[in-house]
Amino acid sequence: MRADVTKIAMPDGHFEIRTKVAVCGVVGTEEYLEATDLATTVIALGGGQVRVSSADPRFPGATLLNPGEAISIIAGRAPGSKRLASAEEMQRAVQDTEGESGATIGPGSSVAGRSFDAVISGKGLSAARGVSFSQ
Repeated sequence: MRADVTKIAMPDGHFEIRTKVAVCGVVGTEEYLEATDLATTVIALGGGQVRVSSADPRFPGATLLNPGEAISIIAGRAPGSKRLASAEEMQRAVQDTEGESGATIGPGSSVAGRSFDAVISGKGLSAARGVSFSQ
């Protein structure tokens, strides 16, 4: 799954993707996630940072990834150290998601200041447990 998130204007705004083992927050960048029930690998692709933490409350704290960096989180273990993504990982991140029409969200808008429920559909979303956004 690849997310391209433009800069969020509000100081308390956020965008998160949750898998069974990781929580990934993004501001003004692209991220790529490869997720299964047992592990999630996250790669920061664009010009901003990606905040990655374990979904397991036994492992608090977060790691900030800069463009080109990656981290893997395995269920039941503390997150690994961030590292440079390999050329193969970067290539796969682009090839696996290139040319897709992307995800769609409906409804696409709401009245400012109000919450709403939406359905996101698209390819490669089966590993995501949730996506949240506020601005």
